[in-house]
Amino acid sequence: MAKPLPCDIDIAIGKQIQRRRKELGISADELSECIDVSQQQFSRYERAQSKIAASQLKQVADATQTDVGWFYLGAKTIPVISLIAEDHGYYQSYESKALRNRLEQAWPMLHLDQQKAIIQLIDTFIMPH
Repeated sequence: MAKPLPCDIDIAIGKQIQRRRKELGISADELSECIDVSQQQFSRYERAQSKIAASQLKQVADATQTDVGWFYLGAKTIPVISLIAEDHGYYQSYESKALRNRLEQAWPMLHLDQQKAIIQLIDTFIMPH
């Protein structure tokens, strides 16, 4: 049986893991020990030759002090059939909503230069380098 090709999400996650690891100067061997897999298996995750389990991705995130969602940056959205009849938007936690509300309240009080600086900061988090 032919080996399935990696999907865009697996490729994006692998690239982000490798990127973060290199940013921190951590070897693949060191990070593989943190998640209790061989260095060879860890290398397969980075190259998207194997899918990383959610629990292992969480361990990588914790070991590199990175939000799990960051590893999904650059991944394309996969079209799926929704199981929900009405579109209520994506689920947001109470904390996320509170942060958004705080930003919306503070935004009008900021000068244009401050608003631009905040947008530039946000762009550094979401734009691929």
